[in-house]
Amino acid sequence: MGKEKTAALERAKKAMGAPKGKKTNRESSSRSGLPSGWILGDWIRSSLRQEDLDELAESGLIIHGAARLPKGETEPQPRPGECVLLATHVDRGFSLPPHPFFWGFLNFFGAQFHHFSPKTITYLAAFVSMCENFLGCRLHWGLFKHIFTIRSQSVKKANSSDEKTHVIQMCGGLGIQKRKRSSFPSMTLPESVRGWQSTWFYCQDIMTPGQSTRLPPFSFDRVQTPSSLKVTVTEKVETAMLVERVV
Repeated sequence: MGKEKTAALERAKKAMGAPKGKKTNRESSSRSGLPSGWILGDWIRSSLRQEDLDELAESGLIIHGAARLPKGETEPQPRPGECVLLATHVDRGFSLPPHPFFWGFLNFFGAQFHHFSPKTITYLAAFVSMCENFLGCRLHWGLFKHIFTIRSQSVKKANSSDEKTHVIQMCGGLGIQKRKRSSFPSMTLPESVRGWQSTWFYCQDIMTPGQSTRLPPFSFDRVQTPSSLKVTVTEKVETAMLVERVV
């Protein structure tokens, strides 16, 4: 591997995640005071403060004046023209307008932004960085399927004697995982976030001129069991060429 390729790989790695152990106040939400009947994956009343939004704006992660805090509601109720974002996801590489690949990713699974965990956002940001900064190519769906698999998280049983539920969690019900022995640079993932469902806020979904990559309208619909990610025969040739460049 040449010096230029090594340097590009290091730049891609730096863009793939926050330093290990780095944590913000937005990531220390507790589950105290949860409403009766709350189950894992449900929304939690937002614990964000105005200074949290100001910090995101000062860091260039959201537009100044575009975001607002909830006003006591226990679940998101966005106004027309607003979307629901999660600070933990923004911290891990998501921004508006969404990258076209992310827009297609949501459409493929018929999913909402909140259906995916913070870890998934980190992986997606890393994949975008690898393709655009290291490989110098358009994001390749076949390569993505070669590297990652998709998993769903069902709502846990209320009692051990209950039958297993097949209802997928509202928040974080879907997640991508790196396949074993996949051709993907090693990376340091941020620590798991407890109670990340309480880091939500509203943000104006401002369309970029010439682009129509807005997030899907917010809804409380649960995502369905996803199809498996398999590389098709027609994708294998191009995927193999890209894999050789990664390794």
